[in-house]
Amino acid sequence: MVENIILPQELSAAIGSEKVDFAVKAKRVQPLGESRKKLLIGIAFLGAGVLIPITLYISIEDYSQIETFEFIQKSSIALILLLLGGKLLYSVIYALVVDGGYFVGTPTRLVRFQAGKLTTITWDQFSRSVISSGNSKKGNLSLEMKPNHDKLKISGIGNVFEIEEMCKRRILK
Repeated sequence: MVENIILPQELSAAIGSEKVDFAVKAKRVQPLGESRKKLLIGIAFLGAGVLIPITLYISIEDYSQIETFEFIQKSSIALILLLLGGKLLYSVIYALVVDGGYFVGTPTRLVRFQAGKLTTITWDQFSRSVISSGNSKKGNLSLEMKPNHDKLKISGIGNVFEIEEMCKRRILK
């Protein structure tokens, strides 16, 4: 099952004459559900990072009697929360803006092409954990790698359940 998409020349050259089981173009780098979670946590961290200095400022009546250690401690916590919140928000924006790339399944491997970078993963490098979500039109697929349990995510693709079955067949061979 191959979607009707035109593959980039570098990807077509890498596949050559190998049989193609499926070819899809992912809409996003990660599923929207994960982006929502990161967005909420990032906003919470940023809010806490802003509130700590405000409460510190309000609670101090006489600045000459402020404990330096307490001020540095609370300021450091606020800075860490602001940095973590900013990093999470950046990753959400990145995930929403950057496309997920192309994925091509062949009998021997899964080939990914994103931002000019070609990655080939043989099917035996995946564990049996293949999870799909969505509906018959669009969905997300998550494939777990064996050695370190990293997840390869293919988000916003059509025929997700058919592609899931093809991946499982290849992984179990």
